[in-house]
Amino acid sequence: MVLVIIGAIFALLVGVGLVMPVPDPIATLKREYVMLMRLGRKEGERHLQQRLAAVQAKQPGRDLEYYLRWLVDDLRRSKRQ
Repeated sequence: MVLVIIGAIFALLVGVGLVMPVPDPIATLKREYVMLMRLGRKEGERHLQQRLAAVQAKQPGRDLEYYLRWLVDDLRRSKRQ
């Protein structure tokens, strides 16, 4: 009986995990950048676009997630100092 209950709970948790959408890492990084900059949403997004253009010009050939992760990590480092 206990095994049936444990199996049902496990099946429910697996089912919920399969139904939940996968988080978008790019959207998450963009939100985190704006939050770390402590700007309004529109101003933060505008600043992010400027920084992305500058980083992409210096380090061409990478994907968008790489640049966003680099910018967020850079902000985190500067906040620690």
